[in-house]
Amino acid sequence: MLIEYPKRVESGRGFTIIEVISALALLAVLVALAVPSFSDFMRRQNVKAQATNIGSIMSLARTTAISRGSVVRVCWNNTNSNITDSGVIVEPGDMMAKVAPAEILQVVNYQVESYFVDDDLVADCLNFDSQGRTTAVVNFAVCSKKNLVDDSLMVELGRMGRARVSKNGTLDCQ
Repeated sequence: MLIEYPKRVESGRGFTIIEVISALALLAVLVALAVPSFSDFMRRQNVKAQATNIGSIMSLARTTAISRGSVVRVCWNNTNSNITDSGVIVEPGDMMAKVAPAEILQVVNYQVESYFVDDDLVADCLNFDSQGRTTAVVNFAVCSKKNLVDDSLMVELGRMGRARVSKNGTLDCQ
């Protein structure tokens, strides 16, 4: 005895509910796998952006010192309180370039996801002379808030005033 089933009308349009649920489940799995990688990528990009900002403010100070034939001062603050340099306040996490006495060229604030530390916690300012040379050699470690060594970069500033960004190998992010 054969059982006859009603014939299905083939409309050829749309998706079945099973197909839609399967596609959504697959999409959910892919998103769950991608989110951690994307957050790591964003953290590394924030550190890279901060290192680039430090390098660019140093380059701006050097270029301005050479073009104007005057001293340009760069100050930074990696403490938890304001510091003052010649009447100009530098807030925590800021780096500022200025032409003496108080013409501010640029202020860079650290990103929410990263911070910087310098190798010498005593000197918080340096000068670029009219030939673009600095008064000190300074290295900055730019670290993520998670203190991951792999994420950190170093901005090296030599006596000739040139800033260079590289992998952090010497400064501690703690």
